[in-house]
Amino acid sequence: MELEKLYSGALTLILVAVLVAIGITVIVNMSTSVLDTTTYTDDKFLASNSSCITLTNEYISSDTATFENQSHSSVAASCFTWDSTAAKTATCVKLTDESCGYLNATYINTSYTYGVENDATTALDSSVTSVGGFVTWFAVIVVMLATAVILGIVMKGFTGRE
Repeated sequence: MELEKLYSGALTLILVAVLVAIGITVIVNMSTSVLDTTTYTDDKFLASNSSCITLTNEYISSDTATFENQSHSSVAASCFTWDSTAAKTATCVKLTDESCGYLNATYINTSYTYGVENDATTALDSSVTSVGGFVTWFAVIVVMLATAVILGIVMKGFTGRE
């Protein structure tokens, strides 16, 4: 095998890797977009400024949350931060605003909208898991191909062929 032919093989390998990455990204985004939404009211948690408190449901859409203290007075949403703002990953809330420190260690009720898994998200997530099995082996395949190329070059050097 001539070295010039290795470039096309390497480019093919890179193209396959890029296509797999794009495919996984598209499937993950589709899974997020097909979540059903449901409203959960009066999820009670003990506010903390030192740790993130896990709420009852996952996949919380934080822009829809409302908070109130034990006496049912409204509390500003700016007092809290979520572990993530993505539609499919917010699962816990933490007291962060300095001016809201008085709420630390008090019970807060919150109502929020969250994404609910359905048949479509389950199927898409299982596709990502399946492709993920291939992706873990992709690095091994690349290393083995690189090793074969290097061994081929070394063996050519010892045999004196060009």
